Amino acid sequence: LILAPITPHIAEEIWRKIGKKGYVSLARWPIYNEEFINEEVEKAEEIVRYVLEDIREIISVVKEDIRKIAIVLPARWKYSYLEKVKQKVERGEKIARALGSTIPEIDPKYRRNASKLIKIISKNPRVIQLLIDPELEERTIRDAKSFLEKSLGTQIVILTEDGAKNTEKAQYSLPARPAIIINP
Repeated sequence: LILAPITPHIAEEIWRKIGKKGYVSLARWPIYNEEFINEEVEKAEEIVRYVLEDIREIISVVKEDIRKIAIVLPARWKYSYLEKVKQKVERGEKIARALGSTIPEIDPKYRRNASKLIKIISKNPRVIQLLIDPELEERTIRDAKSFLEKSLGTQIVILTEDGAKNTEKAQYSLPARPAIIINP
């Protein structure tokens, strides 16, 4: 149906081959139905797009031969921390203040690491706007692995923050913004 204005003859042939009656050029356009839109899935796809853009930016700066890229998914406590921050921001609190005031509410063993992230998140509030269920984010990035490999022409490895403890960069992994490590 979308092809009809651009390639009318081919569109008419396809229309008949898929068993439709009449002319495609006279067919009704699909009606937009908001109930078929899943905001979480839309955000997950946007995260993949940002990961691809971030990797391309890193590749353009790095002068070495890139054999492998690791995408490091964040620890689960970061999702619950940012969910609390998001709730405060939605109630009108400034992001930097919400980030700081939420630290006492999380498990004491994560507070020091959370305080290191305040400056990063304040400069990039997109991670709060794109916050989704951690399982969905992980599944979407894992499903996009072959797409990323083809787009970038290199091997991609997907790790969790806990599984990548050998590198300091992994601790800066965030929801909606996983850490990217070149030649891990």
